[in-house]
Amino acid sequence: MQPFDEQLERMKKAVGADTDTALAGYLGITQGSMSGAKAKKKIPPHWFFLVSDKTGISIDFLYSGNARMEQQDTEQQSETSNNCHGCAILERQLSQERQERQALSKENGELKAQIARLEERLRAVSGGGNESVVATKASNA
Repeated sequence: MQPFDEQLERMKKAVGADTDTALAGYLGITQGSMSGAKAKKKIPPHWFFLVSDKTGISIDFLYSGNARMEQQDTEQQSETSNNCHGCAILERQLSQERQERQALSKENGELKAQIARLEERLRAVSGGGNESVVATKASNA
């Protein structure tokens, strides 16, 4: 069995999924993403973190199968990460993705607030009728 296949099987076992489709559903990814990973024979790093965060199974175990299955405490994780080049790379990627997610979440909130203000202005200008808002949205689509 190839390392990719072994990693995929460890992930499915960790989440209790019998199929790739069930794993995709658990991870909140599309079947197309799963198919793409299978075609490339490479699991995106953030999948390891998703499974680990949701199940408590260690990333090292999911990735290599050579570590303890349960997550270690923070001090032990840092020690393991210092000894595992792949783990250090995954931790850096996770940190970057978390920062990006926080920035996107903030931007998303700002955009939602801006949309609400604009919709309120549109209602005020159009006399308060929702029909105008719907018609305007439909014409812009």
